[in-house]
Amino acid sequence: MLDGSVTRSASHLLARLWIALVVMLALASPGSPAAATDPKPVVVALSGPDAEEVAILDPRSGTVFNRVPNRGQAVMQVFLAPTGDLAAVKVIEEGPTPREYLEIRTLPDWTLRTRVTLEAIPPLQPSEGTTPGPVRDPQLAFASFSPDAREVALAFFATGEVAGWGVPHLVVTGFDLSSGRWAGWARLLGPADYAWLFPRQDRLIVVARSVLPLRTGQVATVYALDRTSGAVLGTQPIQHLAPGILPPRGQTVPSTTASIVGAMMHGDELVLLTTDVARIVLATDSLRIQRVDPPLTRELTARSAVLLRDRLVVQSMLDELLVVDLDAWTVRSTYQLPRPDPEAYWTFSWVLVGADPDGHWIYLGDTGEGCLRRWNLDTLELSTPSACGLDLRPEWVTYYGWPAFASGTSEATATLPAPARQPTGTVGVAALALGAVSLLAVLALLVASSTLRRSVTSVRSRIPAWARFPGNAPPAQETSPASGSPGT
Repeated sequence: MLDGSVTRSASHLLARLWIALVVMLALASPGSPAAATDPKPVVVALSGPDAEEVAILDPRSGTVFNRVPNRGQAVMQVFLAPTGDLAAVKVIEEGPTPREYLEIRTLPDWTLRTRVTLEAIPPLQPSEGTTPGPVRDPQLAFASFSPDAREVALAFFATGEVAGWGVPHLVVTGFDLSSGRWAGWARLLGPADYAWLFPRQDRLIVVARSVLPLRTGQVATVYALDRTSGAVLGTQPIQHLAPGILPPRGQTVPSTTASIVGAMMHGDELVLLTTDVARIVLATDSLRIQRVDPPLTRELTARSAVLLRDRLVVQSMLDELLVVDLDAWTVRSTYQLPRPDPEAYWTFSWVLVGADPDGHWIYLGDTGEGCLRRWNLDTLELSTPSACGLDLRPEWVTYYGWPAFASGTSEATATLPAPARQPTGTVGVAALALGAVSLLAVLALLVASSTLRRSVTSVRSRIPAWARFPGNAPPAQETSPASGSPGT
């Protein structure tokens, strides 16, 4: 009689435990809002008639998560982590002597985590062919988060008082987010008029665009720097295989030579794109040139571009969208965006904001209306505006890189270490629930047996110590190095 009662109680306990497990797994399923497994792209843009606000929005729906006052246009540039929940912000405080600051803020709440002056960069370390000297007026040009979002790589343009500094030189350094301190190095890399940074697992890839490609014969120089010491691990000069002076898109009079218009990561390869739509592919570990594809046009065509898994979308000088097949390296289709003056190559009416992580559409900004739209890559159709009131004036776009875009990732929690304890993720709760249910189920069955004490002792002795006591941590497991994330 007693054995039957105990067995029924154990069965009831098992049923309740399995119901709890099903509920927890349902909460952690991909279709559940709590799971947050879908990538969540984010756009940060200036808004209002005179850029008096910073808007943080969802480009898919147009929903504005937050609006932040931008008094005196103090926020000049924003660089986003791939996760979309962290931003490096360049702020200028006006006064008798304007000062520039780097701020690290969380999104979408715009909470300030760290603030440092940009004048306090570390002492310069010269590279071969450069001469260190006093740095004047460093101007932040580009910033990029590391894959784990614990560091930010920064590129500055600086002038100096030493011979050979007739043009701004590129200075690269880093900032540690966990400690709130600058890296112990700042590398002087020579003249450049723009740069792209790609922090990898153990190195920092720097693409420095040449100031005078027609004179030097090089369109760029690619560097590999040690992320810890700043030492130069490798250098690769990039020459264009089809040099010459080309006309702008749609024109006949030659203007200038082709240059680098974009640098993007594609897996473990670095892809460089030129204004005449040539492709140069390098291996990130050796900087060896793996592949060179010829120009698809004999004009200065490309204004900007985004790289997807199987295709490249190029915005031309005339606001055309060229879809390029990556395997065949041919133009698959062309779409003309509406523009007031079809032949005005010196200006633009659209901004290529970014590509949705699903790979089916890209986001475009209409500079005239100040609206955000989607362009479907499958149907080649332009959507109605999803959000308006954005400040997309050409000067903000050209000189300061607005608006900022992040593709988002499946992780919903912030990657920046916080002083407070972080809540446990839903997937982690489900995993813990599964382990707890399994253990309790075994114990429930043992309750129904006459050898309860002996069996529990036997089972408990086989459970690792870290599983028996919540205060202990599991033994460390070897993991493969994380791959780098692509650029914006």
